[in-house]
Amino acid sequence: MISGITFPIVIMVFYSTNSSINIFSLAVAILILVTHQRNIERIIRGEESIVKWSLRAKGAKAKS
Repeated sequence: MISGITFPIVIMVFYSTNSSINIFSLAVAILILVTHQRNIERIIRGEESIVKWSLRAKGAKAKS
């Protein structure tokens, strides 16, 4: 989601002369925010499940 929000900023910096690309990038960012609105609300409330990016096998104990 962060890349979707930064997409228009990058496009406007590097392709600022082409207004159709700027409009498209803004539309993409707005569409991402609208489609993920419920997920964003759950993250803010602390109800969204968290993805754990651990490569450890199941049952392996963490080092303390």
